[in-house]
Amino acid sequence: MLFVNLDGFRIVDETLGHQAGEQVLVAFARRLLACVRPADTVARIGGHEFGVLIPQVGGTDRLVDLAERILDALDEPSGMDEGPGVGSALSVGLALADPLDMAADELLRRAHVAMHAARVGGKELVGFFEPSRHVVLERRRGAGAPQSHRDTTPGLDGENGVRLWMARELHDDALQTLTTMLIDMEQVRRELPEAAISSRVVGFQASVRSAISGLRRLVGELRNQSGEDHGLVEDLTALLGQLDDRAGVKGQLSVSASWPSSLSTHIASHLRRIAEEALRNVASHSGAQRVLVCLDTEEDRLTLTVSDDGQGCEWFEKASQQGSGLLGMRERALILGGQLEVTSRPGAGTTVRGTFASRSA
Repeated sequence: MLFVNLDGFRIVDETLGHQAGEQVLVAFARRLLACVRPADTVARIGGHEFGVLIPQVGGTDRLVDLAERILDALDEPSGMDEGPGVGSALSVGLALADPLDMAADELLRRAHVAMHAARVGGKELVGFFEPSRHVVLERRRGAGAPQSHRDTTPGLDGENGVRLWMARELHDDALQTLTTMLIDMEQVRRELPEAAISSRVVGFQASVRSAISGLRRLVGELRNQSGEDHGLVEDLTALLGQLDDRAGVKGQLSVSASWPSSLSTHIASHLRRIAEEALRNVASHSGAQRVLVCLDTEEDRLTLTVSDDGQGCEWFEKASQQGSGLLGMRERALILGGQLEVTSRPGAGTTVRGTFASRSA
């Protein structure tokens, strides 16, 4: 059994949209099918994870060769008919049925464990689950290390491996599910505006946000991360520099004295992505010459404002019809317990303003 994870897929899904994400999955599935024999079975297990069941494998070399072919297939340029690029990396885990009558769910679990170990271990690694309940990480051929180089990483018996496994599972499953619930509840609140229903949904959202916050802290502790981000201001400065270089739009960053010196990685990540999307729209649609990004606070609330001097309403109406990341920005603001407002006037530019619940959500 091979367990294959398409790394970096969520970045494609979040930045280019679900339709582009589906195109990536279809393109990768085609490449995966081209690597196997007719007797082998390929299945999408869920999300961006695939399984390959190989009967009569004839030893571990066959599995390793197949993993190499799959990794090589990913490196091939994407054809125009495949839409967006397939991705930047794969994590591959291998497991043999030993004994041969091993239960299918146990074989799948072992391949899954090996895949996670390879993902944590770094790029160009393939994980192989051994009967000793350890995962052997073998470096990909031609990746700068001899094929015989092998790193043994603790499997389920290793404390650090268990911590990283738990962190990954919490992040990929529980946190993603709760975030989806939060967004779905917002849609329900808008569709059913009756005061009694709306107030109950808001209460549910607060509970979900609290659960998300607690899980994110736990994931950070499991990964031995500080959970703090000190680089948001520097990243925004770099984004404005890129905007000037690529689109000729002059940018200015204003940071109030009350702005915190560090934020949780959760908040900083979403603020960074909102600002990045807003600036991408300025470069692509606004016709602006200047843009101002402001970071400020109102009591215990954070505010992020992106204002341009472009053509205003005309581009915004077109962008609203096409998406242009506006829904994604609003969803990120919602996840942070806040809201996003966009105002645009003909000939007077466009302002994107997000107000967020707190600096520690």
